[in-house]
Amino acid sequence: MQLWPENSPLALREAVRLGAQMIEFDLRLSKDGEPMVIHDQTVDRMTNGTGRISEMTVRELKQLTYRSDGEPLPDSERILTLREALELFPRNIWLNLHLKGKVERTGWQIRLTRFLRSTRKKTALARIVTRQIIDCGRRHQALLTCGGIHAMAAREENESIQICYVVRGRDSHQAVQEAIAMRAQFIQLSEKCPPTPDLVAQLKQHGLRISYCFGESPEEARKLFSLGVNFPLANNIHELMPHAAALGLKPVS
Repeated sequence: MQLWPENSPLALREAVRLGAQMIEFDLRLSKDGEPMVIHDQTVDRMTNGTGRISEMTVRELKQLTYRSDGEPLPDSERILTLREALELFPRNIWLNLHLKGKVERTGWQIRLTRFLRSTRKKTALARIVTRQIIDCGRRHQALLTCGGIHAMAAREENESIQICYVVRGRDSHQAVQEAIAMRAQFIQLSEKCPPTPDLVAQLKQHGLRISYCFGESPEEARKLFSLGVNFPLANNIHELMPHAAALGLKPVS
């Protein structure tokens, strides 16, 4: 995202070209129920349009083009649907699909109760994304980064979908227990919830892989690897890849 608008086709293609082992991108639901690859709630910051994603149809969103530093990009650079984005990726790269929207922040038991009472509309994004991932044969390489109610909805749709439990707040011990309880395959930590030796030991004992946002320098990445993090996320992968060999990494091709 330092070179091109985040989530744009240009940015995603460049991450593939550089040999990223995991690519994280964001999903929001359009007015007519299509998962769209975009970070913000609105199109204002990165396109030539205005408005909320949830209030615009796919057709309306497809009429917009990306901007970079205020300058328009080629007409071919338009907001992608999830299905379109999947066509850009080889099948040997981890796809980290961050489901955007409200995430419950209370305890796991309360989340479960609220899930059982919730409407399908509240969990539509998780359900639709899960179906599309399964339909496209991408379950082996895709993980849904989300919180409680969305994870439960995805698992109800297909119990084999892989979940990356995203930690909210600073209660790292509670978050780790919740991730273990939900049988997540991954967990996403951050500066607010750092990977201490005790937490990492618990996670590894239960087979969870760890991603972390962010590791933006070779020194940060090396430290995170030494702590047991599997996937440091970075916005400047073009600057890090020249150091891949020294970090013990082989670019995906």
